[in-house]
Amino acid sequence: MSELKEVTVSGSVGKQVFPSTRPVKVRSVILVAVSAAVATIRDGNNSGEVKLVTIGPAGNTNQVVFDPCVRFDKGMHVKVIGTSSKVYLEID
Repeated sequence: MSELKEVTVSGSVGKQVFPSTRPVKVRSVILVAVSAAVATIRDGNNSGEVKLVTIGPAGNTNQVVFDPCVRFDKGMHVKVIGTSSKVYLEID
């Protein structure tokens, strides 16, 4: 069973969404871009390996589905830039 995790705008620093003790698999990423937005998702912390980047023009919603899921073994750090924009992570 999957869970949906919302991540809001985090500016230049980003947010540690899952700790290093919890490996996760991402089934899909949904970017809701109220203004032009970009989301960067890293394996680990804010200096970890960039695994996913999604970009959306203002007023659009983009979904990317992965088959197989993208695995994050070192935790997950997400940076969302774009006024009032959000990312939803479908975690397997």
